[in-house]
Amino acid sequence: MIKKIVRLIELLDDKKILLDDFYKLSIVQKKLIENDDIDKLNRIIKNKEELISKINLLDKDFLEIYNELKEENNIRSLSELDIDKIYLARLKEITNRCDSLMQDIKVQDESNNSMMENNFEDVKTKLREIKRGKTTTNKYYNKSQNTDGYFIDSKK
Repeated sequence: MIKKIVRLIELLDDKKILLDDFYKLSIVQKKLIENDDIDKLNRIIKNKEELISKINLLDKDFLEIYNELKEENNIRSLSELDIDKIYLARLKEITNRCDSLMQDIKVQDESNNSMMENNFEDVKTKLREIKRGKTTTNKYYNKSQNTDGYFIDSKK
């Protein structure tokens, strides 16, 4: 049972490392959005997607072990286990750190998404202006129709 608790702690430690990396990428992403660096931004997004996949695998493994522990010991919460409380305290500490990091990530990603939407709206506005200018130019310089032959007798 202690081995499973230790494994849960290890999984959470790994998750925290990945969440730290994810948060750092979110900060970099903000700077890239501000600088309109689309190529690097795409790479950052791809890296974040890879981290999400890794985090999901860790979560899956965590839940499997967590549910096994609950079933084996017929408990609803790990706090009901009869083990040294230092393990449970460590588990709770890391869980709280992960939750805090996820909240920070959420705030940063919402800010990034807002910036991206604003940039997208700016691009749409510029495209409308270009289209309007093109339409005006076409109307102003309307090509005259081919008038060859209006006044020329084509009879031979």
